Parts: sequence; C-alpha cells; structure tokens
Amino acid sequence: MASRSRLIRRTMTAVACVASTLVVAACGLLPAQGVTSHPKSTLPVPTSQHLATVHVHLGTVLATVQSAGQVMPQQFALVGFHAGGQIKTLNMRNGQIVRRGAVLATLHTGTLPFQIGQQKLNIAQEQMQIADLRQSAQLSPPVSPAQAAQRSLQLKRAQLQLQQMQITLRRLQIQLQRFEIIAPFTGRVTHLNVHIGSTVGPFEPIAHLSDVAAVQFVVHLPNPTVAQEVAPGQVVKLSLASAPGRGLYTTVNSVQIPTSQAVAIAKANQGLGGATAPQATLNPPSGFKLKRSEVGSAFTARITVAQAPGVLYLPSTAIHAFNGLDYVNLYAKGQVVQRPVQLGLEGDGYTAVTAGLHDGQKVLQ
Repeated sequence: MASRSRLIRRTMTAVACVASTLVVAACGLLPAQGVTSHPKSTLPVPTSQHLATVHVHLGTVLATVQSAGQVMPQQFALVGFHAGGQIKTLNMRNGQIVRRGAVLATLHTGTLPFQIGQQKLNIAQEQMQIADLRQSAQLSPPVSPAQAAQRSLQLKRAQLQLQQMQITLRRLQIQLQRFEIIAPFTGRVTHLNVHIGSTVGPFEPIAHLSDVAAVQFVVHLPNPTVAQEVAPGQVVKLSLASAPGRGLYTTVNSVQIPTSQAVAIAKANQGLGGATAPQATLNPPSGFKLKRSEVGSAFTARITVAQAPGVLYLPSTAIHAFNGLDYVNLYAKGQVVQRPVQLGLEGDGYTAVTAGLHDGQKVLQ
C-alpha cells in the first residue's frame, strides 16, 4: 500500500519535481544520468526569511480513511397488506414507537368478520353436542352392542364435524390477517405514505418500521478499492453530528462489499434488502448510551487502516523524486545537500523514512 501511495504522490508532484530538477541541475547538483548516492555539490543557502525547514522525528505514522456514516437500526421492515383494498383504520404515524403485535392498520373486510363470528358460534354448538353425547353414554349405558356401536359412531361424526369447523375458522382467520398489519417487532414508524380511506394494492409498502432497541454504526465507504483496505479490528474515531466535539473510539466489526447481483436485489427492496455500496459496520462504542432521537443521525468515521510505530518520519511534502529515486534536501551547517532516502508507510501528511536520515535532522519543506 505504501508503494502505491508513493506512486500517486509522485504523479501529483511531477510538474513541481521537473521544475525543481531544472533549477538544481543548473547548480550542478543533479547529473543528467540521475541522482547520485553521495552528492558533493551544495545549493546556495537561502536567506533566513525564505528558508523553511522541518525536523525529522521519531514516532508513529498513521494512514487513515475518513468517511461519513449513519446510526442505523439492526432490523428493518417494509410493512404492508397481503391483500388490496381501502384502509379502514390507521393506528400509526411517522415517528411513533409501536409495540410488537400491535395492529397498525386494517382494510375494509366486508362480511369476513361476520363469517368468523358465525363459525365460532357453530364450533361452540358442536362442542356442546359432543359433551351431551358423552354425558348421555355415562348416564344411560347402552343395552346392546348395536346401541353401543351407534353411539360411538355418532360421537366420531360429531368430533369429525368439529375438526372441519375448526379448520374453516382457521382459514377465515388467516384470510382476515391479510386485511391487517401487525407489528413484527417493537420499532419506530417512518415513511408512512397513506391515510384512512387510501386504496392500496397487495404487498404494497405503506411504511417503514425500524427497531430502535438495537442499533449499528454503518460507515459508507466510497468505493471497493478503499473498502479492501478496511478490515475488522481496525481502530475508528467517531464524531457524531448530534454531539459535536465528543470523540468516541471503537473498532471495525465487519466489511461488506456487495456483488452486482446483491446491489440489484437491495435496490429493488428500496435499500432494505442489503447494502447497495461498500460499507463497514462498527462495534458500538464502549460505555456509550445512544438516545432514541439519535437513531438515524450522521457521524464521521476516521478508520486507521495502517500504522508504522517507532519510525522516523517527516512531512510528505519534504520528499521529492527523480528517476525513480526518493530524496530530501538536507539542511546542515548552513548548506543544503541532496540526500537519498528509503521510504516506508505514507500516512496522513507524513511519510516514514527507513534509511538515509537521523532523528532531529533538518530538511527543506
């Protein structure tokens, strides 16, 4: 990753390097063949008011990825009817917290409730008839085998009739469920787009339901190339829009780079069937309690994708390149000398130097 970053930096500074090469070559520092490993020529010392130097330091170089994110519920649902019709009751509104099992809305059902009530009455009557047959058998025992067989047959027929009635009732109740929406879990209602009297079609979503009890921090990564640098366990600094100035630290839990097929499915489900772009899920910050009002809020995440501890480093702008070699303009004893260097990780504005310099030396910015 470091070599790839240096190639990008070299490309961006190519024009500046060519200009500086012409000036330095005019002073006799750069031969036409390339950079010498032990240059003997020196540049004239700039005046103090134009001299800008930086020190070589010993420390840690960090390479990070910064991207926007959002506090998202772990569980989503598109709610709608399994049947079409006109909305009769609407027991939810945008922003409302509804409980699991609550009836959120119903459609006009015609005679279906009456049919269910009538079937329940028929079942009750059949159950009473079965109880009478059993009581009669106990109070007046059969006087002959034929009478006993007849009573047994009557009881079995009644029991079979009861089972058929119960099946019919269950079928009617299932049919009724298609005319109502039951909350599958406790959550917040959003994107409600109907009202009482609206006509809806079968399986047409009329609202979103989000589980606010369990949330996740989702970072939207810009592209798959960046996503490949992010991995579980990496340290992340969070800055919540709802709590400016409050720095929170956590780690990456997982990284999702969806396939083209997964993207198509997610888009068809209005983004609720999965990710439509690369994203990283973070572990909740330790000891942080999220308010319900903060669900859906935005944040900025800075993910540390690489680090080089205990290395010499200096600003990346102080490093130059010529003919595939990296060098710095070392300032020592009033003179500027070109010094070849070997580089390590290029981080956020700073680059690790693995050979060619010592701690505390000065180089031109």
